[in-house]
Amino acid sequence: MNAWVIEPGHGSVWLMDAEYDGEYVHGWVWDDSDAGSGYMPDGYMGQRVTMTYPRSLILRVEDDR
Repeated sequence: MNAWVIEPGHGSVWLMDAEYDGEYVHGWVWDDSDAGSGYMPDGYMGQRVTMTYPRSLILRVEDDR
């Protein structure tokens, strides 16, 4: 499933391949904040990052079956 959650202080984010884990939901997002940095290899476009949020911050859930 994919879950749209409130990211406090930043707006909202889609968690991909999200799963419930008790009181929390976790999934991955694409982090491209370092793209173009001189510290990263040429052509670096970002990476997947796993994030966890309380279930109370879920705005919408889409089942991708």
